Amino acid sequence: MVKTKTTDFIIRYFVRLFNPIIAERWKDLRIEGKIERLLRDCFNVLYINEINFSSFSVMTLSLAYYFTEKAGFL
Repeated sequence: MVKTKTTDFIIRYFVRLFNPIIAERWKDLRIEGKIERLLRDCFNVLYINEINFSSFSVMTLSLAYYFTEKAGFL
């Protein structure tokens, strides 16, 4: 995450434009140093979901290949 005053100002300005409560909470999280952990946890959840979906897709494709090619269905 880029830690410059300009990016922090831009983020806070646009967030404050949409919701002042979120802007204050973002400022508190940044001061406490929790925003990096929050972003890391979100990325980890997305990564785990992607792995689960990928393995399910491969299994589905393998079964489809077996039933169409090997077993002679369709």
